[in-house]
Amino acid sequence: MLQIQMFGHFRMYDGERMLDEASFRSEMVLKLLTYIICHRKRPLSVRELTQILWDGSQSRNPAGALKNLVYRLRTILRSVWPETEFILTGRASYQWNRQVELAVDVEYFQQLCLAARRETGKEKAEFQRKAAAGYRGRFLEGIRDQGWVTERSACLHSLYLEMVRDLAAYLNENGQFRELEEMARKAIDMEPLDEGLYGWLIRALIGEGREKSAAEEYHRISGLLYRTSASVPADSLQELWRQLAASQKEDMDSFSVIQAGLREKPHAPGVFFCGYETFRDIYELEIRREKRAGRPVLLVLLALHPAEETETETLRAEMDRLKNVLLASLRRGDVVAQYDTSRFLVMLSGCRYEDGRKVMERVEYEFAQSSGNAAGKLCCSMEML
Repeated sequence: MLQIQMFGHFRMYDGERMLDEASFRSEMVLKLLTYIICHRKRPLSVRELTQILWDGSQSRNPAGALKNLVYRLRTILRSVWPETEFILTGRASYQWNRQVELAVDVEYFQQLCLAARRETGKEKAEFQRKAAAGYRGRFLEGIRDQGWVTERSACLHSLYLEMVRDLAAYLNENGQFRELEEMARKAIDMEPLDEGLYGWLIRALIGEGREKSAAEEYHRISGLLYRTSASVPADSLQELWRQLAASQKEDMDSFSVIQAGLREKPHAPGVFFCGYETFRDIYELEIRREKRAGRPVLLVLLALHPAEETETETLRAEMDRLKNVLLASLRRGDVVAQYDTSRFLVMLSGCRYEDGRKVMERVEYEFAQSSGNAAGKLCCSMEML
């Protein structure tokens, strides 16, 4: 039986062979395959598929374009499973071959959630554990501009969060704090501004006797909320903090504890990579320092100009590649932020223009070596603050 992974990024595999998103090269082919799999119990008309794939955009020959897309999909599938015919052609329609059985992670997740609703206590928690373990990320993360994907992703993610909160209460009540911590951290990675999840994480850390770590997590979510929306934690989270502070007043007031919380993590890379808002704050600080101390600071804009018909997924992959080159090539103390889908901002502290030009030439060379400029041309603009 073939296994299909749709949580996170798409994968299709058996015991020996596999196709992943990179194998398809064309995002349109991947969109076609995932839609057929998700609706494999019925024939799909040419009209329905063209409307889904091109979403109302004008096409002189949509049926012909779809026929070509199906041919490309069959070619890719046969390159891995030559003995199997996956897509059948009907009368003005296409359908998944029902003789090819699939085990789809999304469907298994929904079955577990449904089973959990029929149970209570330990049996319910066991179903929820299995469901949470199978949720590897949002539904089809590699497909971002399909309405049906967005809608289903939202429903599944809401179901996941509802289940996590329910299971968290059970784990907390039964003193299973280590498992609660692991589950809360995984959920926070997907929902970094969910105060309820941070509340469960803090309770888990307190239950493990790790009050200092609990305090660090409270400060983390407080800082995130302030930076993103200029808001403060909800009353329930503040009350949790007050209880924590009251029980550990001497430790919480210690300057060394506060200093430790500010200290950089030991695994942090040399280059400081941050969001645009943080980059803007650092930029303002560097301007003030430059006026006072005269230390040179160079601002760089790196723009990847995509070739015509470059697909979104290809551009994302090239931007990730460029990010890795920047992290490997720049110095500790330099600052990098992604400005938009095709541009990075770089701040080089204590760097003159000519030195900065040499640094960027090295970046351009390393990027060309790693990618062959597959997605287009890399352009660099620089200006001294």
